[in-house]
Amino acid sequence: YQGYDDRLFGQEPTLGDQRDALQIPRDAPLILALGRMIEVKGLHVLVAAADLILASRPQAHLVIAGDGPMRPEIQRLVDQAQARARIHLTGAPPRAAVARLFAQADRFVNPGITDAGGRAEGLGITTIEAMASGLACVGSAVGGIPETITDNVTGLLIPPGDVQTLADAVGRLVDEPETRRQMGQAARTIARERFTWPVLA
Repeated sequence: YQGYDDRLFGQEPTLGDQRDALQIPRDAPLILALGRMIEVKGLHVLVAAADLILASRPQAHLVIAGDGPMRPEIQRLVDQAQARARIHLTGAPPRAAVARLFAQADRFVNPGITDAGGRAEGLGITTIEAMASGLACVGSAVGGIPETITDNVTGLLIPPGDVQTLADAVGRLVDEPETRRQMGQAARTIARERFTWPVLA
């Protein structure tokens, strides 16, 4: 396995600066996805599910951090969404800002798919970093993602590319704060026990 930097992730205080920069209230539910904007990352699937997630949750915001060749398509989908004012595309932030985003989010989504060339996410280091930051995670049961997320323990696994199931799973982590808290605690513990570089070494 690849490890995460435990000197950075899971250590950042929750200051709220990333929320402030995006004009997201500090008490608003914040759903975070992060990755290069390419097909295999499935970020277009998440944007397709955004209205299903956000329409009945008027306080929630979705942040997608990253950049890449699918940025124009993802921006087009955002522009078509009814809840577009609460969908934020940040570009690709530096690593320290990523760590602060994780610290200020409430839940993480890795909506990876198998792309047209048959490729899938190898492991998903961003998912591990999110777990280390104490976030409950929703991820697709494809590639190496199920090796990071334990279904119904550290998060929820869903079929890849299933817009409705993705929306239902993310919505559950918005609507059930105690479930989210328990999964986030378990995620932090498992990240520290399995995915730090000293443990792997």
